[in-house]
Order: sequence, then C-alpha cells, then structure tokens
Amino acid sequence: MSKIRINKLIISCLTAMLGSACTDSTPDEQKGREDFSLQIFPQVTNVVVNSRTPVNETVIKKGDVGISIFPQDGYNTNKGIDGSTLYEPIPEYKRIRMSIDGNTCTYTTTEASESPAIYLKKNAGAVDLYAYYPYTTTLTYNLDKIPFTIGKNKDTNFDYMVPNGGKRTVDPMDNDNKDKNTCSIPIEFKHIMTQLEFRVTPSFWGQDLLPTFILYTKDANDLVTPVSKIATQGTYSCIDGSMQYSKYESTFAYTGDYIDATTSLTTSKQGFVIPPIEWKSGEPEISLFIEIRFNRTTPSPVQTEPYAFNLKDWPVTDGGTTRYGLLPGYKYVINATIDNFVKYSGVPSRVEWTDVPMDFPI
Repeated sequence: MSKIRINKLIISCLTAMLGSACTDSTPDEQKGREDFSLQIFPQVTNVVVNSRTPVNETVIKKGDVGISIFPQDGYNTNKGIDGSTLYEPIPEYKRIRMSIDGNTCTYTTTEASESPAIYLKKNAGAVDLYAYYPYTTTLTYNLDKIPFTIGKNKDTNFDYMVPNGGKRTVDPMDNDNKDKNTCSIPIEFKHIMTQLEFRVTPSFWGQDLLPTFILYTKDANDLVTPVSKIATQGTYSCIDGSMQYSKYESTFAYTGDYIDATTSLTTSKQGFVIPPIEWKSGEPEISLFIEIRFNRTTPSPVQTEPYAFNLKDWPVTDGGTTRYGLLPGYKYVINATIDNFVKYSGVPSRVEWTDVPMDFPI
C-alpha cells in the first residue's frame, strides 16, 4: 500500500516493460541478437477533461500491472486466453505480472519465471499488448471478463483501470523499430470506477474516531423502498472498460482509517471506489443516502439523519452528452464536520480526480 494520487499517475520504470535489452552488450553482440525489448510506461489520465492529457506529477512506487501478449490479431474473445494463438515461441506471455518497486520492474510469466525484462523476437512479427490494473490471479479465461470485487476497506478497495484505446500493436520490424533493440511504448490508462471522498473535520478535541462510511440506495419516490443499485461484484473488459455486474446490494459500508482528534483538528480525507451508478431518463428515480458512523469510541458523534440526494440532480456534460448520477472517472466529495454530531456542509461537489492526494492500495 502506498500513498499516490490516483487519477493521473505515471508508472515510470526506467527498466520497464519489456526490459532494456543489450545495455551491457558490446556493439558486435548487439548486432547479432534477435531479442527486441520494449519499455512500457503506463500513464493514467483523467478521463473527464477535454484534453485527456496525463500530467507528470506522481510516480507509483509499488504495484502490479497485468499484461498479455499475442501475435497481431491473435486474440479471440470467443476463445479466451487459453484458446487464442499466443505469442510464439513464448506462449507463457498470456499472463504477465509487471511488478513495480521503486525504480525497479520485474516480470513474472505464467510459468512463474521472474526476469528483469521480457523480450520479443525481432523477426517474429507484430504483437498486440493488452493491459489492465491491478493484476489479478483470478483471470482465467477472457480479457473481456476480468473479475472484480469492490472491497470494504483500504486493503481491498482498488482503483480499476484499463488502457485508453484498448490494445497496443508493436512491430519490431516497422520503420520506427527495425534499426533498434529497444522501444518505448506509452500506454495511457483510464479509470472505470467512480470515487467518493469524505473530507471530515473534527471541531473538538477528543479521542481517535474510527469511521464507517455507508451508502444505500432507495426509490426516490417514496424514500423508503431499498433499491439494489450498488454493484459489488462482476467483470470488466480490459479492451474497452465495459462492465457486467453479477451482484448488487442496496447498502455498502466502507471502514476507513482512524481520524485523529487528539493532537490535530485537521481535515481527514478518505475515500473509496465503486462501480458507476448512472440514472437515465425514463428509468425509476433513485436516491442515494450517505451516513458516517463511528465505532470503537465512547461517546460517538451522532448522525441524526442521513444525507440524501436524487441521482438525477447530479448532471455531467462531457463531449456534448449530459449524463446523471455517479459516473466513471469522477470524484464526488462530501464535506462534514463532527463534534457531538455529524454535520454536512453543502451538497457533494464533483471535482477532478487529481485534486487531492489519496491513500489507496496498490
């Protein structure tokens, strides 16, 4: 787990995917090699801004990116990973774990062999690279159906991302690469989840407070009937980021970190990601309720009533289209102060994902 800015980050590995070949070889040795190494730099962009340009502000220090390599057009979504034609003569490239630790990258293949680099064969033809974040060992069949589960604490709540534009094709023998032994490939990732961030400010001196942030969805017409609209399990496609949900809940509770009220009355910023909850015109209206409760403290601040909003009251216009609700690539900020009671200030604001550093697991 490391402290990162989770919307625009650059995974900068100077020895990155897929290696830095021939750096220790003599010119004659380099000329005779067939190996061609790629340097892949996964960049993460904020998908809600018009320019969609990443900023070079933060570097991920620890984390695992999943990568699969196939011959050009060799992956078939109907056949899945095991049935598609793999990169020959190295078929274990279907499930590569790119592990980042500081400025060092290592690569582990499906044969569990670890290497500081992974090499393509210079004359073996063009390849397609598929990538996703975070790497998972539960990917067993299809890059269109990578499983996810929304965790309820910071150790299990991940920021799921896929590349903009889907796969990347690399030809070691095209005009740009034919005279090279290495090639740098930037891959720009995008968020597929939405983020809720709570900015909680104590207004009294006291003991530490352990918060639980609770969401629940109800029918907006009667504000009583629970509506199961919070997806907690499903799959996503690393090709286009589309999601399919297998489990919905009407309530989601996330356990945060202790809020220090003993030595400082500064604002604590905590948050989590969930799949988007979008409302479309013509559908039944949905209200989102928000609560903050505190455990393991006596006495506890009290929330007298939940904070409620109709999803249709949260419009976003991006690219000329207006959409409503909690949308992918956006952060929704809830401000609250606490003394003996929890007091919300203003409506939740929608901000760029880059605005505030966040603690998220890697």
